[in-house]
Amino acid sequence: DQGNREREVVLLGACLHSHPQELKSRTSSDINLLRAKNGLDNGVHFNAHVAEVNLSLDGLAIVRALLCDEPLRTLALRTPASFKLVLYVALKWAGWTTNPVDRAARETERELLKTILQSPLVDPYAYLEVVEPWASDYGVGSKEAAQGRRDLRRELRDLIAQQATEVVFNLLKMPAGISRLDEPNLWKGAKWMLLFPDSPLWRAPLRERLFETLGRAQADATIHQNCIDLLDYILGAVNGAEVSTPDHVKAIINDEEFTNRLWTAVVSRRIQYRMQENALSQRDTLITLGAVESALPVPEWLAQRRSPAVP
Repeated sequence: DQGNREREVVLLGACLHSHPQELKSRTSSDINLLRAKNGLDNGVHFNAHVAEVNLSLDGLAIVRALLCDEPLRTLALRTPASFKLVLYVALKWAGWTTNPVDRAARETERELLKTILQSPLVDPYAYLEVVEPWASDYGVGSKEAAQGRRDLRRELRDLIAQQATEVVFNLLKMPAGISRLDEPNLWKGAKWMLLFPDSPLWRAPLRERLFETLGRAQADATIHQNCIDLLDYILGAVNGAEVSTPDHVKAIINDEEFTNRLWTAVVSRRIQYRMQENALSQRDTLITLGAVESALPVPEWLAQRRSPAVP
C-alpha cells in the first residue's frame, strides 16, 4: 500500500545517501529496525563489514522493488541524480571483492546499474556525465579499490558512450557550438570524447562520421567556424584540461589523419586577414608537438601571408 511504499522510499534514501557513520545518528524507527536486522546496533558486536554488506544489499533490493513500479521506474530512469546515488554506493564498495558475499554484492550492483543504462528512457549523454569515465579514481583507498572503480566506470561507459557522442556532432553543427567547451565545469562529456584517444569518437564508425562532418566545412560556414574553434580548443588543452592530460591531447595531435582533416577544414575557406598569421602560428605549434608537416598543406592565399612584402 501507499504507507509501505513511503517506508520503502525512506529506507532507500537512507541506504543510498548515508555513510555508515551517519547511520549511527539516525533516529527513525525504520532505520533502527534495518540496523538491528543487520547487526548494526551499538550494543551488538557483529562483524561490521558483513553487516554493512547486508545493509547495502537491502538497499539494492529496495531499489529493484521500486524499479518494478512503472511510474517510479520511469521517474528514476529519467533522473540522472537517482542513478548517481546508486553509482555512489557501487563505487564506494568497488574494491571489496575478497569473499563470495562481497563478489555477489558487487555483481548485484553492477547489474542494477547496467539495467538502468540499457533502458530506452535514458539520455546517454546526461548519464555519461554521471559515470565520469575521465575520473582517475586513484589516490583514495587501495590500488585494488581504485582499479575496481575504474573497471566499473569503463563497463558502464561502454554501454552509452557511442550514443552520447551525438552531442559532439550537434556542437559542430550549431553556431558557436565548439566555443561552449571553453566554459569551465560544463560539457565535460564532450570534452572527454574529443580529448581522450580511447573514446568511441576515435573508432569506427564514429571516426569516419567525424571526418565526414569536418569535410563539410568548405560548404558550411558554421561548421567551418567550429573547426577553427576546435583547433583553438585542442591546442589550448595541450597543457592540461579538466578531463584530460597533455599526453592525451598530444596523442590526438599525432593522429595524422585527424590532424590533416581538421587543418584542411580550417583552411578550406579563406580566413580573415587578421587571423591568418594566427593560423600559421598554430600550424607551427602542431608540427612542434609532433604533427606531420606534410599533412598540413598551406593554400596559396595563406602562403602569401607568410611571404615577405615586395618593396
